[in-house]
Amino acid sequence: MPSHHLENPDESLNGLTIVITRPRAQGDITAQYLAAAGARVIRYPVLIIEPRSQTMIEKTFSRADLVHANGIIFVSANAVEYGLPVIRQYGELRADATFYAIGKMTAEALRFALPAGSTQTIETASPGNDSEALLAMPALQDVAGQHMIIVCGYSEAGGRTLLQQTLRARGAMVTLLSCYERRRLKVTADEQNALAAQLQSGDMTAFLALSIETLDSLMENMSNIAGWQRCTLLVSHHRVAQAGRERGWTRCEIVPMNKLALVEALQLLKPTLRASV
Repeated sequence: MPSHHLENPDESLNGLTIVITRPRAQGDITAQYLAAAGARVIRYPVLIIEPRSQTMIEKTFSRADLVHANGIIFVSANAVEYGLPVIRQYGELRADATFYAIGKMTAEALRFALPAGSTQTIETASPGNDSEALLAMPALQDVAGQHMIIVCGYSEAGGRTLLQQTLRARGAMVTLLSCYERRRLKVTADEQNALAAQLQSGDMTAFLALSIETLDSLMENMSNIAGWQRCTLLVSHHRVAQAGRERGWTRCEIVPMNKLALVEALQLLKPTLRASV
């Protein structure tokens, strides 16, 4: 991000109206810090995240997998929230097992969740916040014969196939700990009507959608709503930006999801976002 003089953070996003599509708990956190920076925020959650039952978890995961694991990869902060308790429940890790985190926010969630004074090794790619960046790390190049666990969510749309396939191609044994489930959420008629009214008023600037699954659920929940094409789609990865363009969004911007970095990125994009209204 280039260095520029930024406005007072308490009012720097005044004039922007941003629709937050994240699951409710995460969306509320994002909404709070964007609102604190002056943005008008509309909560429009289109996904729900729930823990999976032990029966469902054990269809792909067992205590023996944990005992033999050389590395445990957490794909998101949700993976930390729902997966770490499962790992603790199932027993001891190998003394040399390494935790890997995709992205700085996941690494921060891990450090926060581990007990004070923990000596657990946590590795994350820098820079980069995706599977490609993690797979480029030197520690994950020679994994032949190692047992790797990927802590992730279950989705009918699939998951981190690149991560699984690449590690297996490098000779690792890969087990999935699918500890939570993402499901599409149908918004209420009142929520749809309120969003439609906002779009018709012209007082809208951007939608925030962090995954293709979120984007598809958003599109389903706007099937009878007009005017979203005038808005900017804010995403965290080039794959989601490409999916957005394929679905009719002409303006897509990749932004970081770290609290301060997101606010700073939106400050710099503000003239462009306002121009799209």
